[in-house]
Amino acid sequence: MATEAICELEVPQSYGNDPLQQFDDFRSDEITRILLTVAATVRVIDDRESRLFDFLSLDCGSLTPDVANPGESIALTIREACNKILHARQIDCEQIPAANGRFFLQSKIRLTGDHQRHAWHASLDVVQFCRECTGILRLLMPKT
Repeated sequence: MATEAICELEVPQSYGNDPLQQFDDFRSDEITRILLTVAATVRVIDDRESRLFDFLSLDCGSLTPDVANPGESIALTIREACNKILHARQIDCEQIPAANGRFFLQSKIRLTGDHQRHAWHASLDVVQFCRECTGILRLLMPKT
């Protein structure tokens, strides 16, 4: 995630192009691609390991399974986060304006979609999601 400090860097323009602005042009697509790759990989490993993530990981956000009942929010587990990433119709990265007019990202991403004719939305803490996934994957790595 880009921090405000990085966002506020004065970057020398090369041939009139701001490299940070060029990155901003494809940032959401790249974040979505990485999230989809991680989610698919973690789900396969979790299935192979008999849903080990359910026992070893902390939650990484919140889920409202039916937006018609917004008060019924539940914790977002790693497995369910993977499901929501894979099935989301939309993935929104929250951007905050910096003083120089650029934007930096929050660590939370909003996922929206539908399941069995019910619209849902989830708030995913990407940093927590990555910490939990990497922590468990390290436990599963063979010792050398």
